[in-house]
Amino acid sequence: MRIGFSKPQLKTVHIPGVGAIVLCRNRRARRMALSVRAGRPARLTLPVGVPLSVGLEFVHSKEAWLKRTQQKVSDGENNQLPYDGTTPFNTRRHRLQVVPCKEGKLKVSIREGTIRVSYPEQMPLSAPPVQQTIIKAVGEALRIEARQDLPVRIAQLAERHGLVFRRLFIKNLSSRWGSCSGCGNINLNLQLLRLPDDLIDYVILHELLHTRHPNHSPSFWRDLQAIVPSMTYQRRRLRDLARRGFLRSPLMPFES
Repeated sequence: MRIGFSKPQLKTVHIPGVGAIVLCRNRRARRMALSVRAGRPARLTLPVGVPLSVGLEFVHSKEAWLKRTQQKVSDGENNQLPYDGTTPFNTRRHRLQVVPCKEGKLKVSIREGTIRVSYPEQMPLSAPPVQQTIIKAVGEALRIEARQDLPVRIAQLAERHGLVFRRLFIKNLSSRWGSCSGCGNINLNLQLLRLPDDLIDYVILHELLHTRHPNHSPSFWRDLQAIVPSMTYQRRRLRDLARRGFLRSPLMPFES
């Protein structure tokens, strides 16, 4: 086993059969936690005060779980086929339509509930420029929907639970669903519109509660559990999506 140092309080451990494991310390962490995500090495988060040797023992005790989870993530990535035109794709309020045309350039229009992508007929549908244009077009449709829906929903939930935020920003993020700044500004991922309503509400309430608790302390989780009784279930659903690389695959359908 080889240990490399990449930056202060961040170490990379190479374990045969498993690969790289990033070890990092987090002063907010209350327990050791392993996570596996698509396109990244596995990560072990250590609370302050827990010796590195204990973390390494923990990693070794979880080798079988790591291998199983990495395989599931890999299978999910391999199953992420590009848009092939055979399966209908819809957002909440838009239908994707991809058609060949005689013109020699790619075109996108989003109106009247349709995302229309036209591509040169001499270019295969699987060509990277076509696939990238499709993904970008779907993202723009989601942005339209997010700007319509998320401000209304966060205002409703904030008022219902007596939580106050400063400003809302809607962004297209590839690694997180949302965040809350120290001054009470909230960022929400427009990809939330790909999720069912109860999961969207969970993410919004999670971030809203950070205006009261700026960290993941026991009191934060206690208060979140009080307003979202299904908190454990919702967290598990988000972790499963992360392992499947859901945010990195804009055309992947949601599966509960």
